[in-house]
Amino acid sequence: MLADFDEFATATLYEVVGDDGLLDPTIRPVVPNMRLCGRAFTVRTKPNDSLPILKALELAEMGDVIVAETGNTVFSTVWGASSSRMAVRKGLAGFLCDGAVRDFHDLVAVGLPVFCRGIYAKGTSKEYPGEFGIPVRIGGVEIHKGDIVVADADGVIRILRSLEETTLKLAKEQRERERRRDERIDQGESLLFIVMGSTTIGSTRESD
Repeated sequence: MLADFDEFATATLYEVVGDDGLLDPTIRPVVPNMRLCGRAFTVRTKPNDSLPILKALELAEMGDVIVAETGNTVFSTVWGASSSRMAVRKGLAGFLCDGAVRDFHDLVAVGLPVFCRGIYAKGTSKEYPGEFGIPVRIGGVEIHKGDIVVADADGVIRILRSLEETTLKLAKEQRERERRRDERIDQGESLLFIVMGSTTIGSTRESD
């Protein structure tokens, strides 16, 4: 199932899941070409406390994405290059948080996909015991352990575990519509006509 979802752009998946599954646009990849797809391993910590993150690195399994609720602020740094190195060693699929990360150049060199609110050099404490495998709220969207997370330069999408098969079916149908649309453009048709059914300016129909 994960391999199937990894074929889709988040913009295509958005057309299926809508706003309920689309995270806040301020949560971005550290560099634009990063992409992740995996099952969420959820963790909650306090701002600037990385102890739960270190524990999550031990508990998460191959292919998981660590999804961390960290206080919803760019001033909450909880991840760096050493964490990325450990995640790669364990075969994790990526890291997603509503806070910040640091060690930018080294982190990018390691290559693990990392999505966050920003880069901030602040160090961390290691005191809070943390909560694991619980629902977390990241970028305005509730994510449960085992939900699929897909992220690329356009944004981050959560796919509910209970709706995976339905979402995949609808995503394939959406991708086919997009393919046919682009084919018609290449054949010389007007995008306005393809989307609206008319080339009359001022039509009130919604766009595709």
